[in-house]
Amino acid sequence: MLLQASIPKSYYTIPVGKNEFKINDTVITLTPQNYNYRSFVTEFNTKVQASFPNITIARSTLDDGKYKFTTDVPFTFTPTNTVIPRLLGMESASSTNIENNQYSTNCVSFTIHDIYIGCDFIRTEQKVLETNILAMVPVGSAADYQMVDYINPHPNFMQECSIPSKIQFSFYDSDENALDFNGVSVNLVLGFEE
Repeated sequence: MLLQASIPKSYYTIPVGKNEFKINDTVITLTPQNYNYRSFVTEFNTKVQASFPNITIARSTLDDGKYKFTTDVPFTFTPTNTVIPRLLGMESASSTNIENNQYSTNCVSFTIHDIYIGCDFIRTEQKVLETNILAMVPVGSAADYQMVDYINPHPNFMQECSIPSKIQFSFYDSDENALDFNGVSVNLVLGFEE
């Protein structure tokens, strides 16, 4: 069982391998790094306008947490992962046809709310990418590059497990994207009972 965790909030908003999407049949590649509402607009517009000079996004003037797309020719946005659509406020499972002055479907989100810790030695019905979930750690209001501290609220609840000679842990967001902490160490305190 996980008793405590200290996890760095050092993962990128757009990680390596989750930084591409398509406009029509053209692959657009964004720089893997941290973004906020405004810096993402700059990156998106710079990279998209290299191939499509008349496509832009801007913050909605309705102040509703969405982006407004401007284009002189309709286009198709096709996600290749779940990260970019979340940042754009788009649906992640399908292509979307974009018309001029169209708003994103959902509010944009630059925050990961929970970190799921997966491991290979427990048995549970709760899985992410076929990995058993040891714990869900709420990120809360931790600032970027700070530690997310977690203390198990139910330390007496033991999960059935079989201890292998090597234990592997994995970390995911709620969209099942693996998190890379960019070389910063994770500290986990585990408890076992015979």
